[in-house]
Amino acid sequence: MTETTQIDHELFELHERKGPDDNPRFDSSSPTSNVQRVSIGKRPECFKSTLQEICFIFMATLAMATNSLVTGAMIIVTASIGRDLHMTQAQITWISAATTLSAGALQLPLGQLTDLLGRKSFFIAGMIGFSISSLILGFARNPFWMNILCGFLGLFSAVIVPPAIGILGAAYSEPSKRKNWAFACFSAGNPVGFGLGSIIMGISARIFDWRAGFFFFTILWGILAIVSIWVVPNIEAYEPGPFGKRLAIALKKFDYVGTALTIVGVGLFTTALTLGPVDGWKSAHVVAMLIVGFFLLVGFVIWEKNCPHPLMPLHIWKDRGFALVSSLQLV
Repeated sequence: MTETTQIDHELFELHERKGPDDNPRFDSSSPTSNVQRVSIGKRPECFKSTLQEICFIFMATLAMATNSLVTGAMIIVTASIGRDLHMTQAQITWISAATTLSAGALQLPLGQLTDLLGRKSFFIAGMIGFSISSLILGFARNPFWMNILCGFLGLFSAVIVPPAIGILGAAYSEPSKRKNWAFACFSAGNPVGFGLGSIIMGISARIFDWRAGFFFFTILWGILAIVSIWVVPNIEAYEPGPFGKRLAIALKKFDYVGTALTIVGVGLFTTALTLGPVDGWKSAHVVAMLIVGFFLLVGFVIWEKNCPHPLMPLHIWKDRGFALVSSLQLV
């Protein structure tokens, strides 16, 4: 009798939830709906609204896109720059190589400084530096300053990536679909940046000249730097305290040996890859730089394994998500 009453009660509840088309109407407050909502993941507490969260993910994606954006833009206008500034073939080669070299060699040291001194401040400073470098590069009148300023573009593109990764990782500390979506957007920055840089520079060079594209980057990244003040959340890796105290701790913990090994190792190896097609792969200086650079990078890995405060703790490569994002950045 009790079972029959329970069945009748459930049938009555189902009838009450039917819509006009006689199909069951499920209440959004039902346990099933709550499970579906929870599985997506709640918004991180560091974001005051969903709009701020979306804006920051967009900013982080652009941070990831910055270096490849420069690469894509340079490929389009390299020939025009070479003709305009009367550059030799070797000097033209360094237009793209200087950006890649400075970004690759300095990203790890900058990443450690970001965690020690402040993620948000480094992110904003990187945006401002990239904007100013693009402006000055647009007025370059000789090959020397052109290549130097390309190096600064690479430097500031390297400044903004570590804080973006650090804030994303800290904000989305728990596995969820929301975290997967955020990191999927971030990972897409590299290919999107290359295509976006090529399109922007191609249109600018077609309508005006190659300098116009860099002026556009100046305006865009300047606006993004201002927006970052409100969009980027304050999620820091250091203990709260006066800046002077934090600076002293940073200087004490900073991995100077690892920094020297990675800068010189990556610098020599990248320089050899750049000069190889021009000077010949069998040239003595190219072979020497390849060998010395390779062994310095091997020494860097060994040092990081034993250093108390390494630039790159080797255990992070066990995280498949981090390994994937880092691999996509190198591609």
